[in-house]
Amino acid sequence: MMTKKEWIMPSEETTDILAAIAGLSEGVKAEFASLTHGLDALSQGQARQAADMVTMKADLATMKADMVTMKADMATMKADVVTMKADMVTMKADIVTMKKDIGNLGSELLSVRVDLMARMDRLQDKMSSFADDVTVNYGAVSHTDRIAKSASEETRLLSETVNAMQRQIRRIAAKVFGTDDLHS
Repeated sequence: MMTKKEWIMPSEETTDILAAIAGLSEGVKAEFASLTHGLDALSQGQARQAADMVTMKADLATMKADMVTMKADMATMKADVVTMKADMVTMKADIVTMKKDIGNLGSELLSVRVDLMARMDRLQDKMSSFADDVTVNYGAVSHTDRIAKSASEETRLLSETVNAMQRQIRRIAAKVFGTDDLHS
C-alpha cells in the first residue's frame, strides 16, 4: 500500500500516470466536447425534423381534407353523369319517337297528296263538264235567241200584214156599206 507521502508526492511513475490521465482527461474532454457538439448538432437536426414533421402533419391533414372534398366532388360528378346518362336515354327515346312520327307524317303526307290529286282530277273533270255544259247552253241560248229574234221579226211582219189587211177591209167595207167611217 501506499503511504500518504507517496500519495501526496508523486513518483515518476505516478507523474507519468497522472500525465497520462491528464492527457486522457484532455482527450476525453476534447472527445466529450466533440460529442457534446455532435449532440447539439443532432439536437438541432432533431428539432428541425420535429418542426418538419409538424409541417408535414399539417400538410397531410390539408391533403386529407382536400381528398375528402375531392371525394365529395367526385360523388357529385358521378351523380351528374348518372343524371346526364338518364337524360340521354330519354332524349334517345324521344328521337326514336320523333323518327316514327316523321315516318308516319311522310306516309300521311303521301296519302294526303294522293287524295288531293284525286280530288283535283275530279274537280278538273267537273270543270271540263261545266265548260262543256256552258258551251252547249250558250249554243242553245244563241239558237233560242235567234229563234226569238226570228219569231219577233215574223210577228212584226205578220202584224204589219194584219194592219195592212185591216185597212183594206175597212176600205172595202166603206165602199160596200157606203160609209166614210174607216174605224167602225
